[in-house]
Amino acid sequence: FRHSPNCFYLRDWTIHCWIRQCLKYGALDKALYTLKNKVQYGIFPESFTFNLLLDAFIKEENYQDAVSVVTELMLQESFDRVSTQLLSLYALYKYLSEKPELKWDQERNVGASLFLAGLQQENTVGYSSQLYGYALLGKVELCYGLRSVYNQMPLMWTPGYFKRALNVMEKVLSLPGDIKICRDSIDILKECLNLVAKALEERSAENAEDVKNEESAITENTEKTEADFLLEYLNRFQLVQEKMLECEQSDLEKYEQQLKEWEKRELH
Repeated sequence: FRHSPNCFYLRDWTIHCWIRQCLKYGALDKALYTLKNKVQYGIFPESFTFNLLLDAFIKEENYQDAVSVVTELMLQESFDRVSTQLLSLYALYKYLSEKPELKWDQERNVGASLFLAGLQQENTVGYSSQLYGYALLGKVELCYGLRSVYNQMPLMWTPGYFKRALNVMEKVLSLPGDIKICRDSIDILKECLNLVAKALEERSAENAEDVKNEESAITENTEKTEADFLLEYLNRFQLVQEKMLECEQSDLEKYEQQLKEWEKRELH
């Protein structure tokens, strides 16, 4: 759509101004609606505009909609700025701390967002997020098939997401310094592995029964254990907040420079 005639005259600052007006008049629902309906509106914000929208939802403690924004970030592969990465990870973990019952596609979206945002961070938060994301994606891969993971997603279509999770753990063990994997991420990987193993055993045992009943049993099992995954993740938010303070000033300077460049381009 971004290459169509309808979107030819739509500029970054136009999108930025639209989101700012939505924030100004408390129309966050309209901002999110236009963001999610790209075909109709062609809203593809840059990082700073995403940050403003994320910040607004986080301040209202509306973490479900904040995660919807993070999902759009993930689909656009726009985790370039550190502030965007940290805001996204903060929103994801706050949302998950509420212990939501996630459907398989929500697990895929959250897992992909955690993985891609964590991939930019070479620290405890980053590697732990990668491990957590790989664990969720591995569960979706084995329970619902590899196509369910990569279809219309910026993810690899080669199998082995659980293997990649183990590779992350091995890599961290070989790193010097204080970088570690959070115990919670290891527990989540263990839970996902046990869940998938149990589901596969049930699938084999019920191979002669009705397929519909088999799928219902797997779905119930997934929803039952999802709420137990995240009991101690609030402790990791402090790390995200501390890192955010370090990068905030430099990102604000870049933001001001971006506004000046937009003004110059608009005058010409």
